[in-house]
Amino acid sequence: MDVPKIDAKFLKMHNIHGPYGAKGISEMPNIVTPAAVNNAIANAIGARFYELPIDSEFVWRTIQEMTKK
Repeated sequence: MDVPKIDAKFLKMHNIHGPYGAKGISEMPNIVTPAAVNNAIANAIGARFYELPIDSEFVWRTIQEMTKK
């Protein structure tokens, strides 16, 4: 519900920079995902992370350190 409608169009053009003329197709949607997850965690617990991957154990340890202060 939060993602806008994406209208994908495929272009049949040869790319001189890609292997065998190939072009990338899904890099752009994947670039913003870690930033969105980091923002969601920062809004939830009040701590921002500067390393990837952000796993549940890393988040739990950060919460524990924040509650000790």
